[in-house]
Amino acid sequence: MSDQAISEVFAQATDAEMKAAELFYGAAHVFAGEVAALAGITLNAAAAIIAVLSPRSNWEGNQFDAIAVASGCDFSCGGFQALGRDLERARRIADGGRWSEILSGPKVIAFARNIMFPGRDVGIPVDRHLARLALGWGMSDEELTRSLARKGAYRDVEERYELLAGCQGLRPIVYANRVWYVVRRLRREGGQLSFSWRPLDWMPVGIDFQGE
Repeated sequence: MSDQAISEVFAQATDAEMKAAELFYGAAHVFAGEVAALAGITLNAAAAIIAVLSPRSNWEGNQFDAIAVASGCDFSCGGFQALGRDLERARRIADGGRWSEILSGPKVIAFARNIMFPGRDVGIPVDRHLARLALGWGMSDEELTRSLARKGAYRDVEERYELLAGCQGLRPIVYANRVWYVVRRLRREGGQLSFSWRPLDWMPVGIDFQGE
């Protein structure tokens, strides 16, 4: 695993990105409370709705979709970023389904738990961008999918971020968030990350927190 790649990205964080990394889940927790009040459900169920709608969505789209689901919006009206199957799962939670039985996938579950319990160490939502930094910058989507499907691979990546966070005296989620925000900024500035040994040229389009 490439600790050097992760560390070099981490070191490029701006003051604004450091602050955002600290504050994101607290703000997401407040938003989940608003979704819960709108839908008449628990905050944990609202956090689960937000998380289940997150794949392939940016944060603004994720919020829009969560509010729409909580409001009982007819999916036929369009404008959603989430995939149809994720919208249906979110609707099931809003209708009283057991979120703990509907959520699936370690990234989605970790995202939900961090929204539910900001300030606690409840796992890192390892998306494809954090995983690529850990497993190899040159991996194709197919190669990355195969690597992450290996038993224990997700946890191996998570542990790398935990160990590197410990070296910096940071909570793992804050460290990972900081890395993620740098990746987003550098992608928006031109699609490459700055490395001492070799530039990354793999950056896919369309990333936003925690959207893939």
